Amino acid sequence: MSEWKAGARDARAASLVALCSALLVAHSAVAASPREGSAVRVADAAASPPESLVVQVAQGATSPSRAPESLIIQAPDSESESPPAPRAAGEVPEETSVPKEQGEPRAGEQKAVTLQQAPASAVVLRSDRQAMNVDLTGRGVALRKGDLLVTRTKSEPRVLSQPQGAATPTRIELPYQMRFMDEDGEARTSKLVAEVGGGGFRISSEGSTFAAQLFVALVDAEEPAARYDLPQPVQVLVTGAVDRVSPDLFDIQRTNAWSTIGLEARAVPERVPVKIRASIDPVGLELSLQVTRPDLVVAAHPSVIQGFGLESTEVLVKAEGLPKAKGQVVLLSAERGRLSETELVLDEQGVAKTELRSTGTGPVVVAARGPAATSATSTVRFQWPVRFLLVATLGGAIGAFAGELRGGGLRSKRPIRVALDVLGGVLLGLVVAVAYAAGISLLALELPPTGGEALVFTVAALGALGIALKLPKLTKTATQPSP
Repeated sequence: MSEWKAGARDARAASLVALCSALLVAHSAVAASPREGSAVRVADAAASPPESLVVQVAQGATSPSRAPESLIIQAPDSESESPPAPRAAGEVPEETSVPKEQGEPRAGEQKAVTLQQAPASAVVLRSDRQAMNVDLTGRGVALRKGDLLVTRTKSEPRVLSQPQGAATPTRIELPYQMRFMDEDGEARTSKLVAEVGGGGFRISSEGSTFAAQLFVALVDAEEPAARYDLPQPVQVLVTGAVDRVSPDLFDIQRTNAWSTIGLEARAVPERVPVKIRASIDPVGLELSLQVTRPDLVVAAHPSVIQGFGLESTEVLVKAEGLPKAKGQVVLLSAERGRLSETELVLDEQGVAKTELRSTGTGPVVVAARGPAATSATSTVRFQWPVRFLLVATLGGAIGAFAGELRGGGLRSKRPIRVALDVLGGVLLGLVVAVAYAAGISLLALELPPTGGEALVFTVAALGALGIALKLPKLTKTATQPSP
């Protein structure tokens, strides 16, 4: 019996010892668990990305260590346009807070980003697709994830690339900027850029209209090659003094994704205004595109001819750089003179020609106006016909004198009669030469249409001789008295 009681006491003692040991272990675990849990929570908090961002128009404070929930965007005061005073690290000043109606975050949950100047206009596109005009010069605006701020700066479009000698730049930075907060809590800023294809408007392949291409894209302000999506799309409208814009309205949502806009018009001035307007901007901005037309050449051969209708010149017109030139019409005009044709039809090589006959003397401008409103001029000089008159007079005198020799007049006539007959022959030869130069042939002979001074001399001499004339004899034969 005593042995049984002793065994029971030992068992109870062992149970008490085990219970005490378990309590000590549990107490140690409870004492250590808050510190371990705190370390885990601190590590998790340090690894989590920020949830908001603060943008200001001044040198702002550094972002707080706690993950922000919104991005505050501010501009400097409109009167001073000066940035606010620097703040201590980690401090979020009272003036950077946002009214509750704009989605004010709690203190310590914002990240500040500084703008350099107040924009001309600003619109916030909320994640719920609501748009709101905001004034960044006051307390600013809070952007949460999924929100997008679209601003237009006060600067003019900036030329990024322009070939030497070209009137139109090929790459232009437009004064529109997009800002939002990415998944890592960092601010992303992208700019809108435009490129002009081919330097502006050019004649289309059909040859009847002018066409131009405009390319528009978003580019990251710090990493031009970066590609990412905006939280929401932004609409862009393109209009202009043209017949067709395709497309005239399109969305931009991704950086480095180019949108192509085609413009077409039948008649254009020397420069064509094209307006680009983002959806947040009621005014928009204007670009001026250059017009490159085909080259039209007018040339006269020869460029100096005898005046008073005594000579004509060939006028040649050629269109260069004109697709499908065959059948196109060129209108020709001259200040003086007579053109054989005033409407010339181009051949496959873009060439057409006509004739210009002189009237009077002096310089004459020949003007051509071709397809696609191209134009060109050439100057032809009508000079006094001194050479023509000298050669024709000489030819007439020699012809008349030869006629007198052949007819024996030098022996049978008195000198005064011979002189008058020679003078008559000279005048007759001059008339025949002038008529031939004007295109009227008084000779029954076939002569070439052109031949220079030699031809004039020959025609005048034949006219003075009276050989092969189509006219009846101009001299009367003296009748002998009847016996």
